[in-house]
Amino acid sequence: MKQRVHSSSGHEEKLREIAGLRLAVDLFFDKVLVNAPDEAVRRNRLTLLSSLLTEFSAVADFSEIVTQGTQTE
Repeated sequence: MKQRVHSSSGHEEKLREIAGLRLAVDLFFDKVLVNAPDEAVRRNRLTLLSSLLTEFSAVADFSEIVTQGTQTE
């Protein structure tokens, strides 16, 4: 993933690469207990998510996205 996003030539292409991960990320949250009881497993899963956030944030500030029905104050 990291290489595909970084090797993409333009901003729009990088966003498409990230968007292509949606199903895998959704499946991860549907099937994996991130806050697992085993501390080592939990730490590994949180580290994985942190690395995804770091990679995604290098492309865009996704915290600014407002979804339908969401209101910010």
